[in-house]
Amino acid sequence: MPGKRITDLQVTKYKELRGRHTQEAAAAKTGVSVATARRIESMVSLPSQKSPRHWRTRADPLGEVWDAEVVSMLESAPALMAVTVLEELQRRHPERFD
Repeated sequence: MPGKRITDLQVTKYKELRGRHTQEAAAAKTGVSVATARRIESMVSLPSQKSPRHWRTRADPLGEVWDAEVVSMLESAPALMAVTVLEELQRRHPERFD
């Protein structure tokens, strides 16, 4: 979901303006796209009232090696850059980290 998240104020303002203006005009005045305006119209609650997501959307690619290898690398050399850690993992496990 690229871009900035819509705020409660934008939703409230859009719904207020929508009674007097077209969808395109209300969206422009609120500072949201027309696609977002269509989503706002079907919203029942404000964005701040949504419960936070508690599930992962994909598996952690470093999950299996994090505790065993990455943590020990960072403890021995805290100044390591992320690229250096990735290159070392690619050297150790060429089949997993391409």
